[in-house]
Amino acid sequence: KNLKELPGCQPVCAPACLNKGKCIAPNKCQCTKDFQGPVCKEKACPKLPAMTRNSKRTCRPTQCSVTCLPGFKFKSLATTMNLQCRNGKWGSVSKNLNLNTHCEPHCSSKCLNGGKCTGPNKCECTEKFIGPQCQHIKDKCSLKSAGFNGSFKCLSSPTEMSCSLACPDGIEFDSPPASIYKCKFSEGTFTPAKIPKCSYSEFSQA
Repeated sequence: KNLKELPGCQPVCAPACLNKGKCIAPNKCQCTKDFQGPVCKEKACPKLPAMTRNSKRTCRPTQCSVTCLPGFKFKSLATTMNLQCRNGKWGSVSKNLNLNTHCEPHCSSKCLNGGKCTGPNKCECTEKFIGPQCQHIKDKCSLKSAGFNGSFKCLSSPTEMSCSLACPDGIEFDSPPASIYKCKFSEGTFTPAKIPKCSYSEFSQA
């Protein structure tokens, strides 16, 4: 017969279950909610640790693994942090990382000239700079510096600027303008290279 069917037979746990834990099968303890571990010796963690920003995690009763989302890293450049429940408290067992450490945006190329990494491989530049790594001076592409004396509208991407030119009502260009003038911040010159001017002198003489 199965031993469980014999009257008076109880499972044995060696070592014994502690802190009011129950021996429910040979060497298997059922702990109360306040304790955990093979013999219910360790104090349980009542809640999972607070979620780390920009991460995902997988947890077991006494351990959690936190992994940064793609494009994010810890300041130490690690991408994984391991947590463990000890004496009722969650703590990091990974070097140089703690529960207050979050996954931050990571830029594989450093943001220059005071720029800040605000998203995966995305630099936010200061006012005077532009470019994927804030490596270009904005004023390098300047229609005023190129000698244009009218008004203009420009759209900028991280690498180049596209502009359309205009003269005031009644003022003509001294030569036909192109529809769009483009300037790469890395070069600082406009294409087409010849930029017309507004003929104010003819207007004043008229």
